[in-house]
Amino acid sequence: KPDLVGAGTDLFSTSAGADNSYAVLGGTSMATPNVSGSLLLVQELHKKLNGGRVMTSASLKALAVHSAKE
Repeated sequence: KPDLVGAGTDLFSTSAGADNSYAVLGGTSMATPNVSGSLLLVQELHKKLNGGRVMTSASLKALAVHSAKE
C-alpha cells in the first residue's frame, strides 16, 4: 500500500544529452526522485534551522503524508 504517491508525468529534469541538457520526462523513474528529492530538501532545511539535528524518519514520513493532497 503506498502511503504517498508523487507526480511522475511532465517533470522538467536534467537529460543525458549534454552537461547543460534538460528534458520533460515522466513515469515511475521520475516519481521516485521527485518525492525523495523534495523530502531531502525538507530535511536539509530542518537541519539548518535546528542546530544540525535531523528530523526523525517517522517525523519526516508524517509530515509528507499529512501535507499531501488527497
